[in-house]
Amino acid sequence: MAAALFTGARHDYSAYVTQWDLVLSGGDPWSSSNTYGPAYNLLAAFFAVHPLLPKVVFVFSWQVSSWYLVYQLVRRGITLPWLIFWLAALPFNPLFWSFGVVYGSVDSLVAALCLAALALHQSDRRSVAAVVLAVAVILKVYPVIFAPFMALDGRRIDWRFLTTFAALIAAGLAFSFLVWGESTFHSIAHNSGRGSKMLSIFRFLRGDAVPWIDDVDHLSLPAMAIGGGLIFALAWKWRLPVVSGALAGILVTLLLYKVGHQQFFLVVPLVAGLWYAHRLPHSDRLLSGALVVCLAWTAFMGALYLVTHYYAREEVAGEFVKVGVGLAGQWGFLRDWVGLPTFVILLAMLAAVMRYESRSSAKHCPNSKP
Repeated sequence: MAAALFTGARHDYSAYVTQWDLVLSGGDPWSSSNTYGPAYNLLAAFFAVHPLLPKVVFVFSWQVSSWYLVYQLVRRGITLPWLIFWLAALPFNPLFWSFGVVYGSVDSLVAALCLAALALHQSDRRSVAAVVLAVAVILKVYPVIFAPFMALDGRRIDWRFLTTFAALIAAGLAFSFLVWGESTFHSIAHNSGRGSKMLSIFRFLRGDAVPWIDDVDHLSLPAMAIGGGLIFALAWKWRLPVVSGALAGILVTLLLYKVGHQQFFLVVPLVAGLWYAHRLPHSDRLLSGALVVCLAWTAFMGALYLVTHYYAREEVAGEFVKVGVGLAGQWGFLRDWVGLPTFVILLAMLAAVMRYESRSSAKHCPNSKP
């Protein structure tokens, strides 16, 4: 908390300040660079108390989630080497310390809400889980990927969960429309029109690394739909546990999403930690290796972005201001390349998870052919 307060408002948090000022002054929250959902605007209430209070909330939510998972893992009796690994991957993860503590990304809160929804679902409090997941989606869209897997109960659909979830989202959007009008939906249009970024394979394909391929960003959404549909079909066929489907779902989303910002990956250690505590797959060396490499790579990219932070002068609203970004200056060429290893590592992790789950399904259902 001291580090979060000392580092103040920087990176995306500087934009948050402008956006919450708009909310408090009665302006249109989406008239600036706001790409978030209506629930994000409610964080202005914390901002009104103190400009850095939302940042403290983000850090606190992610750390509580991390220590909750460490407790669950210890309770399940993991070995000392794995305990050390999960301490490095959760509360002491450089990705979190870069984008959560220093930069104060709202994705820390989004990731914590996703974990809370999955944990509540695991304890059979499905209605509450639907509420929490709906809040996460109204805050930022991508947690919607968890909904199909949380609604899947073996080979049946939990319609009560789905209807509760959908009704809450509809109510949240309706309330926002009444307060802020049709600009409520501007963030959706803005996100769909964004170009590919850094850790995305689509940034690698459109960058200088592959000059012979034209811009293929438009393939991201159909690729995610196909990939997510395939994972859901396998979850249905193999009767995957909810947390297994959720992990596979978020991996395929990040694998194929064109906007590959590092902070989006904050959700991966939390969901992976819950999955590991539930499944305890330490006997599978291939999966263990893929897990270590995946979380180590995302942590490394978070640290690399921080240590290569570079201040450039950019024109914002007609004025030139200093804007800090990582992997810039002499390190800027890496932006065209890091999407490729990220894609390969995520794909290997996804394949290892699905291989483990298929074998587990075969053991429990000898007559099935996964």
